[in-house]
Amino acid sequence: MRVPLEALVSFSAVAEAGSVSRAADCLHLSQPALSNQLRLLREVCGQPLLQRRGRGVALTPAGQALRPYADAVAVAARQASAYLERLHDHAPAELHLGVCWTLSVSLPGEVHRQLGGLGGPFALTVSSGPSRALLEAVDEGLLDAAVTADAHHLPAGLEARRLGGEKAALLVACTHPLAQQAGPVTLPQLTRERLVWPGQGAAIRLMTEHALREAHLTPPPGHFLGGYLAVKEAVLGGLGVTVAPPSLFRRELDANWVRAPDVPGLNVQMEYVLASRPRALLRPGVLTLLDLTWQAARTLYPAD
Repeated sequence: MRVPLEALVSFSAVAEAGSVSRAADCLHLSQPALSNQLRLLREVCGQPLLQRRGRGVALTPAGQALRPYADAVAVAARQASAYLERLHDHAPAELHLGVCWTLSVSLPGEVHRQLGGLGGPFALTVSSGPSRALLEAVDEGLLDAAVTADAHHLPAGLEARRLGGEKAALLVACTHPLAQQAGPVTLPQLTRERLVWPGQGAAIRLMTEHALREAHLTPPPGHFLGGYLAVKEAVLGGLGVTVAPPSLFRRELDANWVRAPDVPGLNVQMEYVLASRPRALLRPGVLTLLDLTWQAARTLYPAD
């Protein structure tokens, strides 16, 4: 039968403290959990290792014979723990950051620019995706933080710093019929268009469809392209239209390749937020990277 090493560490602590309750306190375990480990160790040994003595415990002959081996395991465990802590403290700070599709074109470059002046080793991993999926990943500890376009669905355990926002617009190729018509585009017209989105869970798609339903209209089927670069190509190629922040298409709008016709009733406001795990759970180096990310995001989207 395999000897449970954690039970040997617990047995060594009990032998040193002379008390199960004091040993539990030292090991930061509950007393029932420690008692279960001692019971498993007794079952492996096949004979009692401890006996009651007053308000504490004493070792039986079998326990006295086992103690040197248990103490050696406990010492090795403490040494390994100390080594891992030193390794952790000297490891490069690494920030696992999520960026919603809406900001995936503009924000990562600004974050890297801010981090360029940081001394010492660091690593930044950026993942893009729909806002709600990124918030779930932060809540589950898969990401340290995420900059999202959904400020209304934050999990309760996350810390949030609000950024500025921007109003989304309908964006069409300059050759598209909607760009050529004299008057504004109506919401019923929009429901007859081929709407392209970065992904099915994109916050801006959900907000746009909500606005259409508020107007008692049925949203058209969406076409999901996997990111805003593909959305741009589809819009420029006349293969669809989209609703997006104009900042994503600034160069195309300035060059008159894309236009943003007025759509009365289409009130889609993006509200950006930096959500993170509680700061108390993050290493100091990661906190530094997080604060620089906040500065980068605030440079692009300052709060009012």
